[in-house]
Amino acid sequence: MNDILGQPAREALGLTTRRCTATSKGTGERCGRAPILGGFLCQHHGGAAPQVRQAAKERLLMLVEPALEVLYRATRNAPPCPVCGRSDADRDPTAVKAAGMILDRTGFHPTLTVQQQPVEAPAYLAWLPADRLAQIGEWITEAKVAMVRGEPLPDELVPDKYADAVLVEPHNEPEPSA
Repeated sequence: MNDILGQPAREALGLTTRRCTATSKGTGERCGRAPILGGFLCQHHGGAAPQVRQAAKERLLMLVEPALEVLYRATRNAPPCPVCGRSDADRDPTAVKAAGMILDRTGFHPTLTVQQQPVEAPAYLAWLPADRLAQIGEWITEAKVAMVRGEPLPDELVPDKYADAVLVEPHNEPEPSA
């Protein structure tokens, strides 16, 4: 039935398993709405408050590492346990599904993709001749290779701590007469 009905319909029919923990002042009955993800209260009873949302988010994020551990154990091949005989082939489908749901609700969606956006070259490069632009490209490539190798900077590129200093020639002023 949960696959057919959406969350609002399940709430209207009272078919939700998780319920808001707030109670009515008038009737004393418990609220029938579903709480926010990771929380204990529905939107109406304080689930929309920033501090409640933050606590719910932190509660969900605490589950990420154990969920990743479940998925790691499910994907590795290890010999059967000498005590109980259970092997990784006996994966618990409920635990794997729960781990997937936790990761999905904390932002690690299975359909998440990374998109690359092209970066446009600065307009001033149009004034550079093609041969010089190619030379600059070669220099950049050489610099990247040198940096990866850990080569020191060339001496002429090492910043000089006395670059702002100015040499002053001594003056031969006559000494004051007494």
